[in-house]
Amino acid sequence: MPQLRSLTECGEAYLEALKKRGSPPEAFVKGMKLYEQFKQLKKQSESLRATRNQKTVEFSKTKDKSIVDDVKKIKKNLAIKEEKLSKVESEIRKIELMLPNWIDSKVPVGKSKLENVPIKYVGVPEVVRGKEGEFENNFGKRPYTRTGRKIHHADLVEKFKMVETENAAKISGSRFYVEQNELVMLDMALSLFTMKEFSKRGFVPLVPPYMMKKEVEEKITYFTSFEESIYNLVEDGLVMITTSEHPLAALYENHIFEKEELPLRLVAFSPAFRREAGAHGKDTKGIFRTHQFHKVELHSMVPVEDQMNELEFLRETVEKVMAPLGFPYQIVKNCAGDMDNRALLQYDLEAWFPAQNNFRELHSIATVGTWISEKLNIKVRQGSEKAYVANLYATGAAIQRTLLAIMVNNYDAEKEIIHIPKPLQGLSGIKTIEKPQ
Repeated sequence: MPQLRSLTECGEAYLEALKKRGSPPEAFVKGMKLYEQFKQLKKQSESLRATRNQKTVEFSKTKDKSIVDDVKKIKKNLAIKEEKLSKVESEIRKIELMLPNWIDSKVPVGKSKLENVPIKYVGVPEVVRGKEGEFENNFGKRPYTRTGRKIHHADLVEKFKMVETENAAKISGSRFYVEQNELVMLDMALSLFTMKEFSKRGFVPLVPPYMMKKEVEEKITYFTSFEESIYNLVEDGLVMITTSEHPLAALYENHIFEKEELPLRLVAFSPAFRREAGAHGKDTKGIFRTHQFHKVELHSMVPVEDQMNELEFLRETVEKVMAPLGFPYQIVKNCAGDMDNRALLQYDLEAWFPAQNNFRELHSIATVGTWISEKLNIKVRQGSEKAYVANLYATGAAIQRTLLAIMVNNYDAEKEIIHIPKPLQGLSGIKTIEKPQ
């Protein structure tokens, strides 16, 4: 976690990291000015305190009443300085919460997702005839097959009567929906399948609270940029969780691990609630981007020196669980301008959506280093020393998005049937879905 105290010695390097992210430097510059003010006020307060103590000792020896007046003046001045010091400390704390993390040297330079670097392709995308040139221009000369018209994910769930959005909007507003028919069973099947698969691979299964105290949430997320996405229950001092990653990390506030207890690997299922205030005009149809959805989330805590190995382990584990679900995908290494502000290094897994002729994000996998553990005070004992742990997260499954990816890639347009992959058939009781009459 970048702290103004430590940044006094490496400010230029941090400014360069901000530049790579495309993050404005104003908060950092203001913070450094406040930190200089803090140092001066602290020095003045300590000087006044020392003078007061000296005068007190002097009075005990001489009983000179004029010293009493001097001490009163010093106390008054000290109280003013300490009040200013407290305000400046509070401002510094707010600014430190706004500072993005450092970035790893392996992060590609770039401003947007268009500059993310693909590192792996799995499966062969079906490209709609007539869009081959667009595909090759965007994704290069990688293998693909040609196909006839493919259905958009929003049209598919409407055509197969899997969601109800019109009446849901009357109940709750836009971007809400009612799942129905086969989609309900597939939702439950995919949730259970992924929870079981990650549990088999050593992750401890949990279901967390769906609400958190706001002051706890502020320690875990990059709150200043995420606040517009959060449902804030002001009266209760609570927020609805946007991902179970946050309560998972909070479970270990003020905890000290023994080294042999790490890595700690958790998997959680929960609904996620997001206002999506910054997503106006994006994915307005269907259930790809909504205010409420189901999510399986992975979280790891490891010694800092093990975080890059753990990041690769998380990525490989997510791929192994997704591989049998029947959709082509690519792994990209996110560029500096398209990373979580907390992340040192981040990968995204993106699934192929034929009708959109594009890969869409399903999973984010990242290490945030000690950014969270410094705020939550989570450490590991290493001999006689204690060190902050590294926190890592990975989307185990964004349930609704993953189901969309499965269905659009397994839709038979001629027979108007959706084929369900084997791992979900037994859990859902569904092998194929036919278009309702």
